[in-house]
Amino acid sequence: MHPHGIGIGILDKWRIIHYGREQSVSECSSIERRYQMLVENIKDLVFELDGEGNFLYLSPNWGEYFGINPDEYLGKSFIPFVHPEDIPVCVGLFQYVVETGQRGESGEYRVKVADGSWRWNQSTGAPVFDQDGKIVSYVGVARDVTEQKLIKGSLEDRTRAIEASIDGIAILGPDQSYVYLNQSHASIYGYSDATELLGKTWEILYSETEQKRFSEEIMPRFSQQGFWRGEATGLKKDGTVFPQDISLTALGDGGLICVVRDITQLMVVRHSLQEALHEKDNLLREFQHRVKNSFFMIMSLIQLRMDMQAGEEAKVALGEIEKRVKALSDLYSLLYATESFKKVDLGQYCQTVTESLLDLSSTVTLTSSFDAVSVPINFACTIGLILIEILTNALKYAFPERADGTIEVSLRTTPQLLELVVRDDGIGLVDEANSAGVGLHLVRGMVNQCKGHLVIDTNGGTRFTMTFPHPS
Repeated sequence: MHPHGIGIGILDKWRIIHYGREQSVSECSSIERRYQMLVENIKDLVFELDGEGNFLYLSPNWGEYFGINPDEYLGKSFIPFVHPEDIPVCVGLFQYVVETGQRGESGEYRVKVADGSWRWNQSTGAPVFDQDGKIVSYVGVARDVTEQKLIKGSLEDRTRAIEASIDGIAILGPDQSYVYLNQSHASIYGYSDATELLGKTWEILYSETEQKRFSEEIMPRFSQQGFWRGEATGLKKDGTVFPQDISLTALGDGGLICVVRDITQLMVVRHSLQEALHEKDNLLREFQHRVKNSFFMIMSLIQLRMDMQAGEEAKVALGEIEKRVKALSDLYSLLYATESFKKVDLGQYCQTVTESLLDLSSTVTLTSSFDAVSVPINFACTIGLILIEILTNALKYAFPERADGTIEVSLRTTPQLLELVVRDDGIGLVDEANSAGVGLHLVRGMVNQCKGHLVIDTNGGTRFTMTFPHPS
C-alpha cells in the first residue's frame, strides 16, 4: 500500500515510464507529489485496472461520488459499478486499449452513484507500458456527463421540432447569409434541398422591388427595435412569387432568426371574406334603404288619416304616433347616410330628434347641447323615444298660461356614464304620479330598459336627469 493510502502501481509506473530510472529519487518524489495533488483535486474519476479489469487504483473522489471506501474495491472488477445494459460499452473500451495498445474513448454509459440514482459517464482509457514495452495496466479517466447529455437531448428535441415545423425557420449570420435553415424554409421557396441555400444571402429569395423595400423600410426598423414582423412577397426558385408572413429576431452576434410562413391560402380566404363582407354591407345598406322608405310610407299614411279626421283628439293622437315613427325613420336615415350598420352618433341623433319637434311650438325656446358618442342602434333608438315623450309633454303642458318658455336638452358623457338632461322652466309636475300619464310611465320603462336611473326635480319647472351606463 502506498504511504498515502493509494494502491501500489500507478504512481510508480508513471514515474518509471515517463522519467526513467536514471532520475534522482528527489526529482521523482517532487514529480510524484505534483501528480498526486493533481489526481486528488480534479473532479474527474481516475482509476487503474490490471489486465483482468480489476482495480489497482481509485482516486479519492470515488468515495464521495459512489459512496464507497475506495480501498475496499482494490482487486475487484469495475463491472458492478456499470448499468447492466451499458457493460458492453465499458468492456469494449477496455478490450480495445489492452489489445491494441492505443488510447481510446468510450461512448456514454450509466453508473449508480451514492444517492442510488443512475448518472451518465464517459471515459477515456490508455495503456501503461513497462520498460520493455509490455502493457502492464490500464489507466482510465471517467467524467460525469449527465448535465451535458440532458442539454444535448433537449437541443436534439428542439432541433427535431424545428425540422418538423411547417414554418420555415432559418438562422442568418452577420453577413446576412444562411448558416442554418430547416427543410420547410427551403421548401417554401421551392428548393428541394436546404443545403442549396446555405452560404447564400436572403436577397436571392426576393425580387428587386422587395429587396428595396427591405433595405429602405424593414431593415432600418429591425435594426432599431431588434424585431420585426409583417407581410412580404417571396420569390421562389422557379421565379413565381407568393405572399408570406415573416418575422425577424436579432441575435447577439449581429445575425438574425427568420421565420417564414406561406400565406397564399390565407390570402385566398381573406379575399373571400372581404367579398362576403362587402356583399353583406350591400344587403344591409339596401335593407336600411327599404326600412327608411317603409317608415316614410307609414308617416304618409298617418298624415293622410290625420287629414281625414274631423275630431281634434284623434288628430293629436295620430300626430304623436307620427312623431315616434319619424324618430325611427330619422335613425335609419342617419345610419344610411353614415354607412354604419351597428352604431350611430347619439349626439347627432338626439339633435335630429330635438329639431324635429320644434314645429310643435313657435314660442318656446328650445336649446340643446350634445356630446358626440358612438352607441349601438337599439340604445340610440330608445333614447330617441325617451326624448320625444319628454319634449312633447313639455311643449304641450309645461306652459299653459304663458306664450313663451324655455326648454334645455343636454347629453354629457364620461368613460363610464351617459347623462341626459331635459329641463323646462314651466309650471312643473304638480302630481308626478298622474300629470304625465302614460308618457311618464313609458319614460320610466324605457330608462329601466337601458339599465338607467331617472331623477325628476319639480322645483322651478321640471328637470329630468337620466344616467345610463356606457353601452358596450
